[in-house]
Amino acid sequence: MKDEELHKLIDAAQEQLTELRLSHWTQHEVFTPQWWFLLVLFLGSWLLWWRLLDKRRLYEIGFLGLFMAYLATLLDAAGSELQLWSYHYKLFPLYNRLLTADIALVPICYMLIYQWFPRWKPFLLAHAVLALGASFAAEPLFIWLGIYQPIVWKSYYSVPIYLLLAVMTKAMMKAIQKRYTKNTSPGR
Repeated sequence: MKDEELHKLIDAAQEQLTELRLSHWTQHEVFTPQWWFLLVLFLGSWLLWWRLLDKRRLYEIGFLGLFMAYLATLLDAAGSELQLWSYHYKLFPLYNRLLTADIALVPICYMLIYQWFPRWKPFLLAHAVLALGASFAAEPLFIWLGIYQPIVWKSYYSVPIYLLLAVMTKAMMKAIQKRYTKNTSPGR
């Protein structure tokens, strides 16, 4: 099969998949209790974050949140694509991801823990509680609601990933702060 034929086949399959997703979403997902739950969770978590945010540190904390949203979306895309899990309800029709978690819940939790726990030990303890709660309370709740369906994924796989992301993001922020302080010191 030539490259041009392959690209036409892939484009046609993608177009058909998009049509099927949109049709399914409009007929079976939007305005269901699960969809409303995702919408309230999405909007409510951002409103709560804004109330709790130390606005003097908006750029620093916001940068961490954007980075976390990017990582969560990337990991979610990989897991969905590898068919480790799937979602039966989505807030938005054209994304086969749980964006409520990827761009709201996960980054907001990481931002608040980063804001409230500047020292490493309390930071890691808070993230351990978050990792356990997300893995063994939130994930089962989303399964029970029919929103999330693990295929080969087990909840306990998520715990080290949540912790590793916490360590990576805090280390990254410390390195950026150190670099920034070094470059803006009066002697330069």
